Amino acid sequence: MQQHTLLFTLAVFLLCSAVQAQPVRDGTLFDAGTTMSERNARAPEALDRLAYHVGAWDVRLTTHPTDSTTHTASCQARVTYANRGFAYMERFHCADFDGQGHELNTLSFLTFNAPQASWRYGIANSFRERIAVYEGRFADSTLVLRTAGHPGGSGPVVHERLTVEKQGADQFTLQAMTSSDGGETWTPVFTRAYARRADDDDFMATGQQETYGTPAPDAPDEARQFDFLIGTWTAEQELQVSPDRTVQFTSTATAVHALNGYGILEHNWADTDPNFPDAAFSVIRVYNRAMRRWESLYMHNRTNSPLRFGGRKEGDEIVLHYFEIDTGAPNFSYFIFHDIEPDRYSWRADTSTDHGATFSTTWTIEAERVE
Repeated sequence: MQQHTLLFTLAVFLLCSAVQAQPVRDGTLFDAGTTMSERNARAPEALDRLAYHVGAWDVRLTTHPTDSTTHTASCQARVTYANRGFAYMERFHCADFDGQGHELNTLSFLTFNAPQASWRYGIANSFRERIAVYEGRFADSTLVLRTAGHPGGSGPVVHERLTVEKQGADQFTLQAMTSSDGGETWTPVFTRAYARRADDDDFMATGQQETYGTPAPDAPDEARQFDFLIGTWTAEQELQVSPDRTVQFTSTATAVHALNGYGILEHNWADTDPNFPDAAFSVIRVYNRAMRRWESLYMHNRTNSPLRFGGRKEGDEIVLHYFEIDTGAPNFSYFIFHDIEPDRYSWRADTSTDHGATFSTTWTIEAERVE
């Protein structure tokens, strides 16, 4: 009986793995890191511990609609290096993840923060239209990542835990669990079982129709507010690094439709510091209809720590900020897109050092379209 159960489970898994990958509406992945087979030589060596993630994968997604039921769906994923080889980026696609016709796309960054000796993970979810960030360390051979929140604004604090565990040369799992009692008991949310594809030609092909992809046809109108970014840009930046010193430098950027057209992915590069010649950062943006705001995930290869922030359009400007601003602390900033035209835009950071009584501009970007 036990052998029959094992064979049945294996047959189901192989059947799921045989599902043909589908083209997506995403634009081309411009970041040079996506074509790398090894990490950047200047990136933390700890990244090598998860190098087995890189590649194309068939994924069996198991969710738990109720305490006593499960649902299994067949999905696909591709993991590459990103931010010029300082992080991993995963693009995940599931045409019908819940058996009710709902599409799920996620884009995530995973990297190692050397000063804190911890792993940092940020993920954008097209179905929930939200960003989440996690932090963690290895427990033996399992990477354990955690975060916590207060969903709904009432009730207990909910802790979330992700575990990443290698199952073999060509398999690994990602499991999510939650706890509302401080971690004493855990409830499963989902499990992703990854099996490496033998052939990844044209897998999750991008930019088939247009270099920069296409938006999802059923996305809300508000989700088009950042469409002006789509394309290739050059920018002049001026950053105040201390009260009496600013630096100027030139950067280039690309922005494409991502999350199968439900989000926008931006890659930026700047070669200004001889001690760090390959600076890069990436931003994934998704519009959260429930909160009527943009949510953004920012990952820079200098800090290797994901930042979650967002905001909304106010008149002719888009005003962004960290969601957890503490006005009891003296320093905080707003990030503002303004003077937006088809072939140029301006951006600035307004920073307060006196609890919001006054603000000064500490960073400016003047961008012009190349393509």
